[in-house]
Amino acid sequence: MATGFILSRLVYTAASLGIADHLAGGPRSAGELAIPTGCDAVSLARFMRTLTNFGILVLGDDDRFSLTPLGEPLRSDAPGSVRGSILTMAGQWNWQVWEAFPSTVKTGKPAADMVFGMPVFDWLAQHPDEAARFSETMMAVHGAEPPAVAAAYDFSSCDVIVDVGGASGHLLAPRAGEASSPERRALRSPAGHDGRTGAVTGIRRRGPRDDPGGQRVRGRPARGGRLYPLARHPRLERRPMPHDSP
Repeated sequence: MATGFILSRLVYTAASLGIADHLAGGPRSAGELAIPTGCDAVSLARFMRTLTNFGILVLGDDDRFSLTPLGEPLRSDAPGSVRGSILTMAGQWNWQVWEAFPSTVKTGKPAADMVFGMPVFDWLAQHPDEAARFSETMMAVHGAEPPAVAAAYDFSSCDVIVDVGGASGHLLAPRAGEASSPERRALRSPAGHDGRTGAVTGIRRRGPRDDPGGQRVRGRPARGGRLYPLARHPRLERRPMPHDSP
């Protein structure tokens, strides 16, 4: 298990270089991909051969590489693409946080606070590109849950639904979209890590009738709601995690 980080870095490198996107049109050699990826041709060939060992690519007799079914989700345009999730979960900022995890175990303090000098969601608020990608990752991981919850619970009596830490708003979308009442409103409070980007555009795109404006609010959630759905989170369960903040 100690070598698991090697595969993580291999997959991250493939995602960051866009290898799968470059192979979407068919087999290509490492030499053909060297310029568009900005890589040394020899090193790229060795790297891509390594990916064949993990079933992500296949090497043909003509020394050209192709995607396997396992590698297809690395394409940014593939249904169920995992590229964004990999760039987040195995990305540099996450790497730094987990590198400091032993200090979390020793001190009980969140590693993100020690690495960035602030809670992780405060850091994400200052890095909108990473925040937007983090929201995409959460949607990829939990995307099937909101429709299932909406189908299992009757929300017809809830005229105002407040999603605490709503970020991109995907948790609200099925509820606000029911439209059983023309007065139904869906609010995010607080907006979460992505208040300036995905939170606003995501909610409007998915249809809730009201939006608090995307401000990043701390403290008590917005009042006046009939229902306050909460996703599972280490903070709520009092679990010490490297990203968590007290």
